[in-house]
Amino acid sequence: MNNLKLTLLAGLSVLLATTSVTADDVSDRIAVALADPARAEEDSARDESRKADRVIAFIGIESGMDVLDAFSASGWYAEVLAAAVGPEGSVLAQNSSRFAERVAPVQALKVARYPNITTVTAENADGFGVDGQMDAAWTALNLHDNANADRANGLLFLGAIYDSLKPGGVIAVIDHEGSAGMDNQALHRIDVDTAFGLLEEAGFVVEAQAYMLNNAADDHTLHQRELERNTDRFVLRARKPGM
Repeated sequence: MNNLKLTLLAGLSVLLATTSVTADDVSDRIAVALADPARAEEDSARDESRKADRVIAFIGIESGMDVLDAFSASGWYAEVLAAAVGPEGSVLAQNSSRFAERVAPVQALKVARYPNITTVTAENADGFGVDGQMDAAWTALNLHDNANADRANGLLFLGAIYDSLKPGGVIAVIDHEGSAGMDNQALHRIDVDTAFGLLEEAGFVVEAQAYMLNNAADDHTLHQRELERNTDRFVLRARKPGM
């Protein structure tokens, strides 16, 4: 992955050279969101390990963007993304029907704080109802669930995200990193090369990998829950080709 490390360093150099008021505003809004005393204690407990400000900067989320949070679950990322894009942007928090009812009460509290979040119940096979409309997409800690048991389902999931994006739109993929040859389905992990292959097969161009969520203490042999989700995680930035 040395070429990816070089790509990341180059990308960060450009980011530092072009830091703007908009970038400052994004960072400030994220800080305010994370400090909100109304947030659930369970959400706040995840803040330090998720490094939202750094990950969002790496992906390139900006004020005014429309972002799809695919398989949003209870909406930790949806809330932070809603703060990042600001009132002129929006977040579409998608869950499948199997999951949506269970998380609806928790999601409702986040929507009350951030009216620019819209929740949607949609299935991979049907698409998410926003073809070609989104500037960015986010899928965190769930590609493994979609792809490990059935690669075709993983491609269906990524295909629905691909279709949702505008040409040139960016996707963030964050997941619990596994090692090749391990039973990653049982461990709820995915190895990064498999994630690369899925993204490329779905039509995305993988641009860079970031390492701010690495955890050297994780040797990839434990179920992610045994580490209280503070696993070794990869962060990938990929893009739908432009017109």
